[in-house]
Amino acid sequence: MIERDAALPVPALQSDALEIIAVFEVSQSGEEEFGLLLRCSADDSEYTEISYRADRSRLIMDRNQAGQGDGGISEVTIEPMEGGRMKLHLFLDRTSVELFVNEGRKTITNRIYPDPGSLGFKLFARNGKAILHSFDAWELKSIW
Repeated sequence: MIERDAALPVPALQSDALEIIAVFEVSQSGEEEFGLLLRCSADDSEYTEISYRADRSRLIMDRNQAGQGDGGISEVTIEPMEGGRMKLHLFLDRTSVELFVNEGRKTITNRIYPDPGSLGFKLFARNGKAILHSFDAWELKSIW
């Protein structure tokens, strides 16, 4: 469980190339929001945010703090899967973020240009608690 209005760092994930599968339980009450912060800088001034708000059925990828280049927000409307869960399957590779939601029912792909030292990763909850049902992560190796 991620406590109310908290960001939980995952120190073992300090990389610019990851595959992540996170499954959250979705509350249908209130304005709870949960998600992932990737490519975070040490001072939290740089990050890419992926968030979900059940009361709006909106999944958002916010790149406005993602580093150099154009920022922007990409969003999709999606309901939880059966059982009230939201599955986020993410591929991060230096400057690209590919997100597959609920077994690929919706996808978001974007480019980001963070500082090379921005390698942090966090899970977060806002306006309530978030229940993380499962979490798996793998560091991807370079093909070069």
